[in-house]
Amino acid sequence: MARALQAANQAHLILAVFDLSRPWTQEDEEVLAVCDGTPTIIVLNKSDLPQQLDLTSIQQFASMYQVEISCNSGEGIDTLRSWLQTYTEQQTPSHEMVITNERQYQALVETHDYLQQAASHGHGLGPEFMAEDLRAARNALAVITGKVSSEDVLDALFSRFCIGK
Repeated sequence: MARALQAANQAHLILAVFDLSRPWTQEDEEVLAVCDGTPTIIVLNKSDLPQQLDLTSIQQFASMYQVEISCNSGEGIDTLRSWLQTYTEQQTPSHEMVITNERQYQALVETHDYLQQAASHGHGLGPEFMAEDLRAARNALAVITGKVSSEDVLDALFSRFCIGK
């Protein structure tokens, strides 16, 4: 819970999920308190079950987007997905890229580091060092673009995990 609260404090957008099939709790109140000041989507889950949640508890967030969904039936998921896409497009200038997860961020950091090394190797070391750094940068970008060979996947797997018999 502490990590979730820390992430929420650093987020640009929060999806606050509440269970429509149970009454409002103190924990729900705490979730809303964390959302204060950050753009938030109120996601009301379990819309396929009888509603017990008193929605007047979230009226203070009436200016935020609210959507009812059912993870069980899938109802409302497309609406939520569409809203998220529109919101992201509106918040992101057309010349900027959106990084959606830590893996992509790390791949970009790694790419940047290899390109920096390649630039520095161009000043004194042989071209083979620069070529190796450029190859490594390309491989780091391939993690994001999806152009990774099965050999690359196996190399990554075996380099991070101890797999024995």
